[in-house]
Amino acid sequence: MKSSTVVTLIVLGAAGGGGAWYFLREEPPAPLEVVSTVVRRSTIVRTVRAVGHVEPVTQVNVSSNVTGDLLKLLVKEGAQVTRGTLLAEIDRERILAVVRQNQANAQSNKASVDLEEAQLAQAQAEAQRTKGLHQKQLATDSELEQAASNVAIVKARLESARQRVAQAEAALDEAKDQLEKTRIMAPIDGTVISLKKKQGERIRGSDLGEDVLLTLAPLQAMQVDVEVSEQDVVGIEAGQHTEIEVDALGDAKFPGEVIEIASSAVIKNKGTEMEVTSFNVKVAMGQVPANLRSGMSASVSIITQVKENVIAVPLEAVTARLPSQLLVRAEEQAKEKRDESVFQKGGNSLEVKNKKERPVELVYSVESGKAEPKPVKTGIASESEIEILEGVEPGLEIITGPYKVLAESLLPGSPVTVTKKQEPTPDRVAVDGQRDGGTAQ
Repeated sequence: MKSSTVVTLIVLGAAGGGGAWYFLREEPPAPLEVVSTVVRRSTIVRTVRAVGHVEPVTQVNVSSNVTGDLLKLLVKEGAQVTRGTLLAEIDRERILAVVRQNQANAQSNKASVDLEEAQLAQAQAEAQRTKGLHQKQLATDSELEQAASNVAIVKARLESARQRVAQAEAALDEAKDQLEKTRIMAPIDGTVISLKKKQGERIRGSDLGEDVLLTLAPLQAMQVDVEVSEQDVVGIEAGQHTEIEVDALGDAKFPGEVIEIASSAVIKNKGTEMEVTSFNVKVAMGQVPANLRSGMSASVSIITQVKENVIAVPLEAVTARLPSQLLVRAEEQAKEKRDESVFQKGGNSLEVKNKKERPVELVYSVESGKAEPKPVKTGIASESEIEILEGVEPGLEIITGPYKVLAESLLPGSPVTVTKKQEPTPDRVAVDGQRDGGTAQ
């Protein structure tokens, strides 16, 4: 073999070895840019949010007990009235005629009573004379019995006449009551929040179904009726404090209190995939602004639990991994990827072999420039923070973002570079008149 050929082979061999070394050399994975914060103690306020509409605590539907044309409507929507105020008048001519007829009947029956009383006096006098004659044996037993029978008959007629008078007077009283009810009065102090009829329309009076004329409500006592999901309603109790926001009134917040929780559910789209089960909850407003109107849309934050001085981390810091994923270190995965690129080997160290694995909640701490998983046990949450029951202590630096890095990229031992340290910002929620803690859905 020529010397030139040997030299060439040596050079090629060296070049090949150098290339293999280049591809197989150990290189650490590139650091991931992250945002971090420090675990701290905080006050966590767990709330349930729901939406609904403002309505008066008390609403009274005013209707008529008699049928007739609405001759006068004396109030307008928004009018404030006191109890006993005349609201409307219904045509009374037909009922007035009934009153007159019953008055005549009552007077006629009273006259019949007077007549029967006179006849009774005459029959009793006749019976007394017959009795005297009978004692002198100038009247027979038959005549005496006939006189006594006449007295009994007249007494019966008199009693019947008196009963007819009572019936006539009762009918007259009923007619007068119906006549009085043609004038519709306000049953409570309040505001006219709704008019259902117009002047000139016919109103039906019935005990079976009311024909509502208008609705009255005392607007100094208002509430919000909201629907709460079945998962959230179990934590709600009467007396819990709330914070109310009315859409039409901007960012203003009003205190409130839970006063009623429905026992039966409201089920929508029953029997379909879109079935939703909720419960109505009523929240009384502790402060009613002057420009509040019934029917306005509102949202309510119901404070269901407050924990003070607990270990807390931002919500976004808590992520989840399968136990098998926590067994793979970042440097091991990087080596597998290099092996696969050079030798075209298949397989992924993150592939889940056990399909029944349950995710583990954890946070990633920053230790010596690397991300290390810290399994945690969580408690209640607010909109910004979550309570940590076990796993970390105050002062530990943990990763809070970006989301994609936390959710997908981070592995045990992943090198990281902290680009920003996030300062915790507590939420603002009213608790017993103070601003503290946070809100959560």
